[in-house]
Amino acid sequence: NRVSIAPEVEDLLVIRRPPAVLHCGHVHTIGMTRYKGVTAINSGTWQGQTDFQKKMNIQPTPAIVPYLDLSTMRARRLIFASSRDEF
Repeated sequence: NRVSIAPEVEDLLVIRRPPAVLHCGHVHTIGMTRYKGVTAINSGTWQGQTDFQKKMNIQPTPAIVPYLDLSTMRARRLIFASSRDEF
């Protein structure tokens, strides 16, 4: 009895073959991990904590950029701010 948002025969958002890298960006926090052979990277933000984030107890990680060395598949962080007070 449920109505599909996109009534397709096949779910086109399913990733059939696992990628080497999955990059996303959400909630203004940086994160990097490897899970079942996939390097997962979540980008952060350049913006400091907003009033809404404060209400939701979200601590953003501004001015930190994830980068991936494709020759070694090693993920690292490049920090642009000397302190969080700059944002």
